Amino acid sequence: MIYTDQHIHCQCSPDSHTPLREMAAAARDHGMSAVCFTDHIDMDFGNLGDLRWEARKDILRAAWADVRANPVEGITVRCGIELGEANHDPAAAKEAALEPGLDFILGSLHNLRGKPDFYEYPYTSEEQCAQLNREYLAELLELTEFPYFDTMAHIGYTSRYMHRDGFSAEITAEAYRDELAAVYEALIAQGRGIEINVSGLRTGHTLSHVAVFEVKGIEQLLFLTDVAFMTYPTLEDKVHIIENTVAVAHACGVECPKVAPLAAVEVVNPKMPCTVDADELRKMNAEGKITGCVVDGPLSMDIAIDPEAAHHKGAQDRPAAGHADILLFPDIQAGNLVYKTLVHTADCKNGCILTGTKVPAILTSRSDSFQTKVNSIALAAVVAAGLNQ
Repeated sequence: MIYTDQHIHCQCSPDSHTPLREMAAAARDHGMSAVCFTDHIDMDFGNLGDLRWEARKDILRAAWADVRANPVEGITVRCGIELGEANHDPAAAKEAALEPGLDFILGSLHNLRGKPDFYEYPYTSEEQCAQLNREYLAELLELTEFPYFDTMAHIGYTSRYMHRDGFSAEITAEAYRDELAAVYEALIAQGRGIEINVSGLRTGHTLSHVAVFEVKGIEQLLFLTDVAFMTYPTLEDKVHIIENTVAVAHACGVECPKVAPLAAVEVVNPKMPCTVDADELRKMNAEGKITGCVVDGPLSMDIAIDPEAAHHKGAQDRPAAGHADILLFPDIQAGNLVYKTLVHTADCKNGCILTGTKVPAILTSRSDSFQTKVNSIALAAVVAAGLNQ
């Protein structure tokens, strides 16, 4: 897998203040092999000033010349533009697109002709949102006729802003199936890339990651959380992580999952904060504040999944001993290490999703196999169906 980003704005755009070289170095330090800076050139974007090519070309050319003459060590830096509203002024857009040396061009649409950016609207009704979405998709289809861009950027841009100020529009792809299909079919026929905006997946709930494992020798499915998203969860975060994961377990047919908040030991030790959190989660479950499951913690990993180990340690009477369904890790370090140990050493199958979103989102490791990615798609479909029941 190539870990890169082709949609980044630096100080050359009004929505960023960070120097290009600093951003490239940060991308390198986060493991990226390449980035492409695609700063704004817009035909019709008045609220952020004049972003037309004629007004911005000298700033961009200077930045590109600097990074080409003095490359950032350890990362490939490419230079391009995000060409907005090209269908509003095709001649001016073509002039920008034909600038010699551009590595990549995004085509985008931030506003309708003569209208403000979508983020400026006060959204007040489903009817208003539906009308704006249809007009937006009609203009996107028109934009596909402009031949000078490589990838269409943030399809679904409108949905980013239709959930705020106490109003949240009910937006589904199904409602715009025909319009979206027309845009996608045109782009695919032209061999162009498709970038999709997923900000509309946010619900205001805590997001967390769940990895579901089928491990040879363990009779139940194991739901590992959080191994990839929530770094150092607080007690409140852990409550939300349990709620998210219990919903996944229910969708997978586990009626009352046993939750094991994990620690190195199975007793509360004030010097080990994760054991204190685990005991608090157990109490909250007993008090009915966490429902749909049984929470039993703290538990060590061996007691949680191995009945024989639980017996040897005298913990066989614990509610989740030897048969825990959900393994709640104290932090991402512990979770990720166990995840990768299972994937690379055990006889197992797994799939991974991000939860707390409007619909499950697939989130796998860069080193995960093709089969794991297919399993993740299947898992997301099962969970989505379960959540809609």
